[in-house]
Amino acid sequence: MYKLVKASVPDDAFQDMIIEYFLRNKGVEDEDIHQWAASMRMTPDQLEEHIFKLLADLLSVVGEAYDTPDAAFDRVQLIQGIEEESKNFKAPMAKMIAKFYLNKNPQYYTAPNAAGNMPYVSVANVKENTKKVKK
Repeated sequence: MYKLVKASVPDDAFQDMIIEYFLRNKGVEDEDIHQWAASMRMTPDQLEEHIFKLLADLLSVVGEAYDTPDAAFDRVQLIQGIEEESKNFKAPMAKMIAKFYLNKNPQYYTAPNAAGNMPYVSVANVKENTKKVKK
């Protein structure tokens, strides 16, 4: 059995290590996690427990609007948000993130930011998405 070294690393630093690992290693497989755990003298189960805890923490924040019906959001904004977030995330996560931002600011994807810039979308994109809603 591997000796647990995580105990010597503060939780915040360990969470940073996990985030960094996944950012640097796309397409991580179960065997990759097992090897990484072994390199840290942890069992795979111990490492996976920390990964699942981090995922649960992230989703509890980002997913706060997950169960909010789509109809509760402006359709153009939601379509625009999903389109924008889909540049970095697959569909279910993109929609969850879009709802998260729209829950905080109903005009998030079209309102000017503090500097007066339109942060995410062009007028052409909004017009295109408005056409989609009207169909």
